Amino acid sequence: MDKHSRRAMEMLAAARPKSGYRPETEEEWRNVQRALEELGFAMFVNAGAPEEKARKAAHEIYGGLAGRVLMQIGYWDDDKK
Repeated sequence: MDKHSRRAMEMLAAARPKSGYRPETEEEWRNVQRALEELGFAMFVNAGAPEEKARKAAHEIYGGLAGRVLMQIGYWDDDKK
């Protein structure tokens, strides 16, 4: 595993919510979002993108409001139960 993927996996492990599944607090949401952005960065770098472009793309997709909406969509089915 390369250094970028290892860092992303460490961030994901550290960001695991106390519930073990769904983030409950704003801090948990931010931690998971940062970890997912880092995972996106690693994915783009491993696909051959230059680091600067990979970082920008990961932030645009997984960071900010867009990333938060994508994460929340992943839990929609759980909200309906």
